[in-house]
Amino acid sequence: MEKTKLAENAIVLDVLAEDNYEIWKVSLKSYLLERDLWDIVNRTEYEPNATQVEFKTWRMKNTKALHAIRMSCGPQMLSHINEINSAKVAWDHLASTHQPPSVEGILASETELSSTAQGEMETTKLAKNAIVLAEDNYEIWKVSLKSYLLEGDLWDIVNGTESEPNATQVEFKTWRMKNTKALHAIRMSCGPQILSHINEINSAKVAWDHLASTHQPPSVEGILASETKVSSTAQGEMEKTKFAENAIVLDVLAEDNYEIWKVSLKSYLLEGDLWDIVNGTESEPNATQAEFKTWRMKNAKALHAIRMSCGPQILSHINEINSAKAAWDHLASTHQPPSVEGILASETEVSSTAQGIANNDYSWSLPLFKAVYCDDWKSAKKFIDLHPGIESEIVTSSGETALHIAAVSGHVGIVEELVKLMPRKSLELRNTAGVTALHLAALSGITKIAEVIVKKNETLLGIRTNQDMIPVVMASSCGHKHMVRYLYSLTPKEELNPETSTNGVSLLTYAIVADIYDVALELLQLYPRLASNLDYEGDSAVCALAQRSSAFPSGSIKQIFDRKLMNIQALEVLNCICKEISTLDDSQLKKIKAYSAVLEAAKYGNIEFIIEIIKHYPRLMWSIDESNNRGLFFTAIVHRQEKVFNLIYGIGTQKNEIIASWDIFHNNGLHLAGMLSPASQLARVSGAALQMQRELQWFKEVESLVQPKLKEGINMEEKTPRALFTEAHKELLKEGEKWMKDTASSSMVVAALIATVMFTAAFTVPGGNNGNTGTPIFLGHNSFMVYIVSDALSLFSSATSVLMFLGILTSRYAEDDFLKTLPRRLIIGLATLFFSIVTMMIAFGATLFIVLRDRLSWVAIPVYLMACVPITLFASLQFPLLVDMIYSTYGPGIFNRKTKRWNY
Repeated sequence: MEKTKLAENAIVLDVLAEDNYEIWKVSLKSYLLERDLWDIVNRTEYEPNATQVEFKTWRMKNTKALHAIRMSCGPQMLSHINEINSAKVAWDHLASTHQPPSVEGILASETELSSTAQGEMETTKLAKNAIVLAEDNYEIWKVSLKSYLLEGDLWDIVNGTESEPNATQVEFKTWRMKNTKALHAIRMSCGPQILSHINEINSAKVAWDHLASTHQPPSVEGILASETKVSSTAQGEMEKTKFAENAIVLDVLAEDNYEIWKVSLKSYLLEGDLWDIVNGTESEPNATQAEFKTWRMKNAKALHAIRMSCGPQILSHINEINSAKAAWDHLASTHQPPSVEGILASETEVSSTAQGIANNDYSWSLPLFKAVYCDDWKSAKKFIDLHPGIESEIVTSSGETALHIAAVSGHVGIVEELVKLMPRKSLELRNTAGVTALHLAALSGITKIAEVIVKKNETLLGIRTNQDMIPVVMASSCGHKHMVRYLYSLTPKEELNPETSTNGVSLLTYAIVADIYDVALELLQLYPRLASNLDYEGDSAVCALAQRSSAFPSGSIKQIFDRKLMNIQALEVLNCICKEISTLDDSQLKKIKAYSAVLEAAKYGNIEFIIEIIKHYPRLMWSIDESNNRGLFFTAIVHRQEKVFNLIYGIGTQKNEIIASWDIFHNNGLHLAGMLSPASQLARVSGAALQMQRELQWFKEVESLVQPKLKEGINMEEKTPRALFTEAHKELLKEGEKWMKDTASSSMVVAALIATVMFTAAFTVPGGNNGNTGTPIFLGHNSFMVYIVSDALSLFSSATSVLMFLGILTSRYAEDDFLKTLPRRLIIGLATLFFSIVTMMIAFGATLFIVLRDRLSWVAIPVYLMACVPITLFASLQFPLLVDMIYSTYGPGIFNRKTKRWNY
């Protein structure tokens, strides 16, 4: 593989340049899929809120995906995405800068298209190696164009699944645009002669069907039957054949492109459900079995795909093979890179290595790369012994040494051995991104690797990448707490001076985001000016801290010792930041995004941050989001942050001015309370009915603050707050009704069963009745009184429970019913049901005691213990719900109107 270049960390076969985007995309997508990172890039997995548990996992995956994209780019491409911090944004940016001309751009000039159609079609290329339809390549063209149309969501137009709607229908405009795009794609992929046949056709489906009828290909069986013809004409055909993007392969197989070819063809076979034939998962059945015909057809298709994707010279090696698996295995065996042992056996290899280095061809070092990457020190050492000094040489096209590879792979043993062999200065070698082995160790988070490297050369602690980042900053960006603390303790503090670089403030913001407050606090005490600077991503420490509500006592994290220590440190960091920004003027506050930070804190419920920062700079209380003209308390209402909203009661009469304001959509505070709560906030409340209750509590609370005329205020959509509330909560109201009915129905069944049993038990007393008097035999025993009283209580409470649940089922389910009426009925129903179960089990225990006490008196204890089991189970399942409903309905509530003055 003379031309093949292995990208940094073997992420891709060749780093991204101007002319290899398609190959790079396939390789990197495969890499990301293998490491469960593709969902980050294609946005299947969305960024959660910073307060959610999933945020840390998402952030780590985003960092890894972004690092993979950056590390697989050449220097020129890397400069385009250096400032981007989202893997998806970076991917989309690279895609947009490497896309061919869009269909819309070509369609924009219909007059020019019609006048120059033939000339344009001859020269237009849909993609690299795109195939243009001629008389003799219909099958290849069809596969290629169908893939293109499927990717562009246009195939339904061509195959007739999406038929043409009436011109008066709303869908017609969309259909017309898709038909135009599909028809244009068909025309642009036709040669001049073929184009003349469909130039007058205005339907993509008609054009496709016309070309199909005039180009009926020979069947698979016909192709397989003429082996001699394929053999004799293979070279000429393959020289003329070009495979389009998304066809079988990006380029036919030759001597020097096996790895790229393998990835492309495997993807094609997987899409065609043919890979099981090639890898042997689906073995050949007996010729007499029903499955044989299906297997034979799939084998023929897979073999045909392999043959058609081979160059003339390679094709001659497999022409006589009739099994797709045998052909695949044969090609794999003839294109394997030489083993380490094979290289050691070659006496002339050293001289060829020197020539490879001179030509920037690193394929010769592939055995060393593989050995280090796979943690095989024995093979790596043999290679190094054959090539003295190679441990200090670059072995990849992206400028990495074997130490880089070992560090990023996390192989501590190999790192230790390489560091012993390498001169001290060689540890400072950097790849094309300016990254040293210590940078990669910092990214991996394995502190032992960093210790080995730093012990030999502490200079690496201050070496910066092309992005001006030192190792400790890289470690903090990935949230490796132990690594950050180790590197920070040894990094020269001058490297963190805000006057010389952004490393100090970047470390500060990353440390805050990763909850490493001890390092953040020490940094601020060392360089207070860091609080008023921006990091290399344009963020400030105040913005980072605003989003960390979990770091303060009001957050949702349990107050164990470590978290309590973190709370204290976070408050100290906040005080340091506030002292620094109190010296800044208004323009400087805007520069570090202090006003935005207050609104972010409101979104996340970070009241400690809001109170402290406004005390130091009162004007920040009037922070406004310019995109929607919403301030601090409007933001708290929208995001349902009751702790922040409660602060409005502690600002005196100013609250009337704030609550009476409007946003750019002419919504007042009550309109915002009428909007549906964010899903993350609703999820904090159990059950749709309680969620509806919480929404009503918010609406009523804000309603109590606004002026009477604002209650009927009209927004830009001409809706009053109540109308907006009804519309926004329509679905939640239905879900709440269903939840209430389901809960009442299931509970009523249990209550009715208990009532039936207890009613019957009242007339079938234990021990029976006296035949003469009719009174119970054990009437004089205390245990009998326990039995009869508990039976009566159980019957009465279960009957009450049934009536309450019946009341729920027959309720009208109006919006306001969810505030008090329905919760009250459910509370009474569940409480009486729980009480009836307890008394029923007491009655049962008393019965057994009465019957068995003379013979088995010891049986009382295990009976009582067993009676506790159903009570405990019911309590564990339903009691939390009962407690939540009681607290939500009759508790102190989430709003505190007695909030003390706090803003001075």
